[in-house]
Amino acid sequence: MSDIKWTTEKRKLSELVPDRNNPRTLSAHDHRQLKKSLKKFNLASVPVVDSSNNILAGHQRIAILTQEYGRDYEIDVRVPSRELSEDEVTEYRLRDNRNHGDFDYDILANTFDVEYLESVGFKGSELVGFETDDFDEEFYSYDDENAVMPIVPKWNEKYSAVIILSDNLMDDNFLKNFFKVESAVDYKTSRVAPNFVITAKKFIEYLRNYNE
Repeated sequence: MSDIKWTTEKRKLSELVPDRNNPRTLSAHDHRQLKKSLKKFNLASVPVVDSSNNILAGHQRIAILTQEYGRDYEIDVRVPSRELSEDEVTEYRLRDNRNHGDFDYDILANTFDVEYLESVGFKGSELVGFETDDFDEEFYSYDDENAVMPIVPKWNEKYSAVIILSDNLMDDNFLKNFFKVESAVDYKTSRVAPNFVITAKKFIEYLRNYNE
């Protein structure tokens, strides 16, 4: 089949035939935003039709323009240089509805503020996380050093352990003072007695020094 070339021509809205199976729909929010865009920028993006005036792209724009200006209103449309096959029509319609890509939301967040993005049509659900509130700032300010309880347990469930049982206070105090152990509170429950922790490396060092 020959290559397709496109030209811009004039058509009345009444001449354009919508696709009854058009898969593209607009929410009330998107409809309002498209209406605002058309009012401000007019028809910057021109609808596409085939050689029989069947609408290939631009159903929503054409519907809004018809509501606003009536069926005798004339607009620019893009028209192919030859008749398109049924398969070509189907493929083009699907591609037009699908092949628009996605926004890089990191770039949007770093370039525009939320109020502006909402004013040009972005929905709140699309902008979740664009701004941090006081709760977010406080939440992300904590780490293992300044939290009341460790976020990642410092000893429990993190290392294997060898336990020296102490069943009286005198032995308990001797071990703590001799080894200069660290106190470690269980981060899950207060029912567990305080733990006193020394690393294996430090314990071995003490033993070697003692033997010498």
